[in-house]
Amino acid sequence: MQRVFEVMKHQSSKPTAATIAILLNVLCQAGKLDEAWSPFATKRDLANAVLTNTMIHGLCKPGRIELALELFQQMKEKKLRQQKAIFNILIHGLACRAEDAL
Repeated sequence: MQRVFEVMKHQSSKPTAATIAILLNVLCQAGKLDEAWSPFATKRDLANAVLTNTMIHGLCKPGRIELALELFQQMKEKKLRQQKAIFNILIHGLACRAEDAL
């Protein structure tokens, strides 16, 4: 993801929230959660509802529900808009964790 940002910077382009969300989604789907999380965690200006929802979804799929719930709590504290779909994603993530415990 850093390389994409560097290329965009070289071309005098600034990544939009939509661009970053797409990159986060691709990295999460590829199983590269640490790479997706790294710039998200360090750049607080990236924390908006779309990016946070994308990251929560990416974290829930492989079972990293604790981090997803932490991020969800941060959304509430920052008063970011929570989409209905995010509740379904969190419920599904929690249900999968409960099934694994059985």
